Amino acid sequence: MRRWLSHPRHWSITTRLTVVLLLTGLVPMGVSAVLNLRASIRQLEIREHRSLELLAMSTAARLDQLLIDHRESVVAMSLLPGVQKFLQKQDASPTELQNLKKALQSELRTFERIHANFDLVFLLNRDGVCVASTVPKMVGVDYRFRGYYRDSIQGKTAISGVIFGRVTGQPGVFVSAPVRDSQGEILGVAALKINISVIQKIVSAAQVGKQGEAFLIDSYGVIMAHTNPELVFQSLAPLPADIQEQIINTSLIPYITSIRDLDLSVLADNLIQAKAPGYIRRFQNTNGQMTTLGYAPLEVEPWVVAVAEPQAQFLSPIWQLAWQNGAQFVLVAGLLVGVVVWVVRSISGPLHLLLLTAQDLEQGIYDQMGRLDKITAQPDDVGRLARGLRKAAVQVQAREEQLKQQVTNLVITIDHQKKENHVQEITGSDYFQTLQNRAKTLRERR
Repeated sequence: MRRWLSHPRHWSITTRLTVVLLLTGLVPMGVSAVLNLRASIRQLEIREHRSLELLAMSTAARLDQLLIDHRESVVAMSLLPGVQKFLQKQDASPTELQNLKKALQSELRTFERIHANFDLVFLLNRDGVCVASTVPKMVGVDYRFRGYYRDSIQGKTAISGVIFGRVTGQPGVFVSAPVRDSQGEILGVAALKINISVIQKIVSAAQVGKQGEAFLIDSYGVIMAHTNPELVFQSLAPLPADIQEQIINTSLIPYITSIRDLDLSVLADNLIQAKAPGYIRRFQNTNGQMTTLGYAPLEVEPWVVAVAEPQAQFLSPIWQLAWQNGAQFVLVAGLLVGVVVWVVRSISGPLHLLLLTAQDLEQGIYDQMGRLDKITAQPDDVGRLARGLRKAAVQVQAREEQLKQQVTNLVITIDHQKKENHVQEITGSDYFQTLQNRAKTLRERR
C-alpha cells in the first residue's frame, strides 16, 4: 500500500500540483544559484592567481632594485681613491699604513652612514684576509672560503645568499666587487653586508591577510626569508647530502647540522630555477591548508619570490555571499511554498467539492448540492463546471423521480393485470363452471 502511495499516480491532485509548481519554481532558481556561485568562485580564483603573481613580481622587482643599488654601491666603494691607495700600500711602513688605514676607516664609516641598509663594510686583500672594516674584530680574519670572495677576486661582482657573519654571527647578504688599480690589476675585494631585516621586511610586505605567506628561496630551494621565521633555512624538497654540507659550511649556519625539508615537492618543481612568473592553483601548505601561490624570479640572482594565500581566506567573502544568497533563497522558497499552497488550495478545493458532489450523485444523494453555491458563482472554468454539474444533478434527479413514478405506475398496472388474469383463470376453470352450475341448480329448486 505504501509503495503504491509513493508512486505519483497514486497522489492526490493537491499533492501533484504542489510538487509540480514547487519544482518548476525552485529547481531553476537553485540551479541558477549554484551555477552563478561556481562561476563566481572560478572568476575569483583567476583574479586571485593573477593578483598573487603580480604581487610576487612586484616584490621580486623591489629585491632586484635593492641588489642592484647595493651592487652599484660596492662598485662605487671599490673606486674610492682611499680604498685603492690603501690596498696598493700594503707593503708601506707601519706608520704610513696606519695613517692610510685611519683615513680609510673614516671613508668606510661615512659610506656606511650614507647607506642605512648596510650592516658593515670591509676590504679583503688578494689573499682574502680582511684588512679594514667598520667592525674592527673582522680585521685579520681569513675569508678565502667565502664564495663572494672567490668570485670577486676573479673580476666579478658577486652577491651571496643569506649567510652568517664569521665574527658577528648575524645573517645577511654580502655584495662584493673587485678593487682594481689604474692598470686594471685586481688589488683586493670590497664588500658590504645587507641587513637581513631589510630583505625580510620587503618579503613580509607581500603577505596577504593574516593567514597568507610570502617567502624567498635560493637556487637550491632553501628558504632565505619567510613571514614565518621558523621556516628560514629549510628547503622545499630534500637536498643531497653534499649540497647540504656545502650550504651549511659556506653559510656558517650556527644552529643546524642538516637542512630539514618541508616536503613541498610541488613547489620545488615549479619554483626552483623558475624563468618566468606563474602561479600554482592549489597545493597543501605546511599547515595542511589548501593554498594558492603566485611566484616570480629575480633578474639579478636565481632567487624566486613566492606569495601564497589559503583558499579559505580569499574565498571567505564569496562564501559569505553564498550564505547570504542561501538565506535569501530559503526566504524566497518559503514565500514560494506559501504562494503555491494557497494557489493549489484555491484550485484543488473547488475540485475536491466537485469530486464529493459527483460521489454523492453516484450514490443518489441530492441534498448536498448547497456546497456548490460558492463555486457556481465563480466566472472561471471551475464555476462553469460546477454550474453544469448542478444542472446535470437537477436533471438526473428529475429523471430519476420520473423513472420512479413510471416504475410505480408500471408495478400497479402489472399487479392489476395479474389480478384480472388470475380471476379469469379461476372463473374459466372447469371446476369453477361446475360449481357455478350447481349453484344455479340450487337456486332454481328454491
